[in-house]
Amino acid sequence: MKPSENLYDLIKSLTTDDTNFIKSSSQFHIKGKENKYAILFGEIEKQDVYDETDLIAKLNYTEDLNKFAFLKNYLYNFILDNLEGKNTFVRKKIRSKINQAELLIQKGLFDMAAELIDSAEEDSSKTQLFDLWIASLSIKKIIALHYRKPVAAIDKEVQKILKAKKSFLHYRRLFCLVRVKHHQSAFIRDIEQMKEFKEVHEEELLESDPAYNFHHKLFFYLSKGIVYYAKKDFAKSLILVNELLKMWDKYPWMIEVRFSAYFNTFFNKAQIESNFKQFSKAINSIRELNNKLNELNKENPFERYMVYNLWIRVYNMCGYFDEALKIIDEYKSTRDSLQRGNINPYSEQLYHFYVANVYFGVSDFKSANKHINEIINNSIEYNNDVTCIAQLMSLVIHYELGNSDLLAYRIKSVFRFLNKRDCLELTINHVLDFLRRSAKVKNSTKTDKDRFIELRAQIEQDLKIDPIQKDVIEYFDILSWLDSRIENIPFIEIAKAKSGHALKA
Repeated sequence: MKPSENLYDLIKSLTTDDTNFIKSSSQFHIKGKENKYAILFGEIEKQDVYDETDLIAKLNYTEDLNKFAFLKNYLYNFILDNLEGKNTFVRKKIRSKINQAELLIQKGLFDMAAELIDSAEEDSSKTQLFDLWIASLSIKKIIALHYRKPVAAIDKEVQKILKAKKSFLHYRRLFCLVRVKHHQSAFIRDIEQMKEFKEVHEEELLESDPAYNFHHKLFFYLSKGIVYYAKKDFAKSLILVNELLKMWDKYPWMIEVRFSAYFNTFFNKAQIESNFKQFSKAINSIRELNNKLNELNKENPFERYMVYNLWIRVYNMCGYFDEALKIIDEYKSTRDSLQRGNINPYSEQLYHFYVANVYFGVSDFKSANKHINEIINNSIEYNNDVTCIAQLMSLVIHYELGNSDLLAYRIKSVFRFLNKRDCLELTINHVLDFLRRSAKVKNSTKTDKDRFIELRAQIEQDLKIDPIQKDVIEYFDILSWLDSRIENIPFIEIAKAKSGHALKA
């Protein structure tokens, strides 16, 4: 049987602050005999890949595997206990009051239990944490029955909460559906008719008592915002973001309860601003988001990574690849610090795609090719659009590198790949045809200027015939690349000029 990696995964998920807290706890400083829990912790920290055999040998447990299993289990629970003690989650505080009230009831101390449960009810109702709210009311009902008081009002309250919880779960389900679908593909011609998007697009917000509807309004706005964003209706997306900002201003204590949604609100704000070509405003919003992480003492490396992700994306959109290059080392190191649970196919795909765009923008085609290969050679294809555009970019990079023989070989396989995945949009087809003909010409990097002009005119025509072609250009600005070839001006200068914006520091 394969050794369990639970302890390894837990230790690798710890932040620096978590690790320091655990190491400094008294259990790791027992006087006298050396503490094997601390040794095991340190040895697992050093491992890049879990190797239980090595750990058993280093701690001299080869002849007593049961003791090693006990040691692992103790350390696992010890870490969890310390993490729970270190953190002051809202849910933890409320749950603790409920547990303590139950203990007091068992001892017959109903008056003391009532004080605690009133406090738990107040906290859970304020944060609209439905399960804890119902649990509080259940204890409150036991106390009321003990004193032979009526409980009809409590039962009525529970029914209201259950109804509110049902609405919340409904909207959260819709949010999860459209988020996954949007991540997987953006080349969607009729968004309202896609099952996942159709359901959200037709949904209307069921207004209810504000005491119960924060969470369901939150996920309604988030899911609706994704649909409008996918439709490129950024004006309506921004309206929904502003509604969310009003909610956070009105209920600031909810930030701790739903921090991921709070983070997404500001993240989406910056994305929308960049799509409106308000690049300086978007950069300021990203800085504001980064500052909020500092203010709230949020240490999750994934949140920091997503901030850099957005930063690089915005710089790429406005052609400031040189500015992106200045923070690319921080971007890489933040990615390297990610906990294993935060690494997913989509974030990995975007990372390599964004970095490839940066290097392409500064004409470092070898580095760009390295990152594009990470996408096209990966057996896991998450976002179909990114995978397809990466295949196209790979060919353009080989064109820039003058790899005529390799280009001629690769074009056929890329054509089959794109055709199989229904990615042969008009613009992609015309670029492939251009590269196919170029590969047959010796010294293809010096192709006649007229042929670049011809391809550019064809793509302009594509955009008039089918607006979806604009999505292709947004992933990889083939028009700016053609202009740089036609005018013999660096790609970065063309991209900056086309963005129509002088990015302010």
